[in-house]
Amino acid sequence: MSVVGAPALWSGGRALLVEDNAIVALNAEDMLLALGFERVDKAAAVAEALRLARTHSYAAALVDRMVRDGDAAPVARLLIGAGVPLVFATGYDDDIPLGLDGAVRLAKPYDEESLRAALSEARGRTTPKR
Repeated sequence: MSVVGAPALWSGGRALLVEDNAIVALNAEDMLLALGFERVDKAAAVAEALRLARTHSYAAALVDRMVRDGDAAPVARLLIGAGVPLVFATGYDDDIPLGLDGAVRLAKPYDEESLRAALSEARGRTTPKR
């Protein structure tokens, strides 16, 4: 459900969603679209997410810390290195991995407003690459 009266965070642009739980992925995709993203590419595994991250340019990424085939930190490193604002969604009380200072941690479960705030914070921490 979209926040009534709230302006779109992103006007267009493509988001990468890395999430291995189908229900969570569907909800997150709906939230990202409501926040103004034009398209959301989804990956349920690290290998798939790395392929997408190497193939497309993203305005932002929402990455589950632990997915089907392991820790998604390599995906986050690649995206942050490319200047993509990144939010780590996690149900664990873990820290953001070393070298990923630009990422923002978002505790699960989350709603559209907390996702909006985390994406805004991540955008503020990111230096766009040229």
